[in-house]
Amino acid sequence: MKIYCYSGLGADRRAFRYLDLTPHELVHIDWIDHLKNETLEQYAVRMMSVISVDEPFALMGLSFGGMIAVEVSKHIKPEKLIVISSIVCKDEMPAKYKLVKVLGLHKMIPVWFFKHPTRLTNYFFGAKTERAKKLLTNILQSTDYAFLKWAIGSMLNWKNTQKPNCVRIHGTDDHILPIDNLPTHHRIQGGGHFMIVQKADQLSEIITQAIAQ
Repeated sequence: MKIYCYSGLGADRRAFRYLDLTPHELVHIDWIDHLKNETLEQYAVRMMSVISVDEPFALMGLSFGGMIAVEVSKHIKPEKLIVISSIVCKDEMPAKYKLVKVLGLHKMIPVWFFKHPTRLTNYFFGAKTERAKKLLTNILQSTDYAFLKWAIGSMLNWKNTQKPNCVRIHGTDDHILPIDNLPTHHRIQGGGHFMIVQKADQLSEIITQAIAQ
């Protein structure tokens, strides 16, 4: 089965490179340029144009990509919807981000935070191993910052209130989207926001089993 996947904010297909989902085919959908004043919901509709619905498929989203996958699943029906390190509706948005939205602080995100990753960056993303730190640095330094700022704004203004039927995987040490009281099927002990790299073997097993059920 083809598993169409969406990566997270500032991330690309490299975030999925350590997953082994044999015998399934992982198909990464690259981000496209956003349109002026486009909402997350509108953007998601354009992001599903490459998906073939003529055969069974699954959707998988990481972080911001999880929100996109949720929106896409409203229009086309996957066999499975898998959400990793993400939320599925606006009510799950952490209170601190709601405050950021009200104060408009997301419009003042410093580029240096991503251009020159620090220990603080690694902490928030949960990058602990040298492999994870190096990959995170490479990904962030090649980020399109205009897209990043738009994506953060669209995420903060997400209107979805529906909780889809999906498989949720979340790390207990996620500092960007804390697990707190999120309803999660699979709690990854010690997993941070970048656990898709550091705990790829564990996630691969969970995802493969979920697809088989």
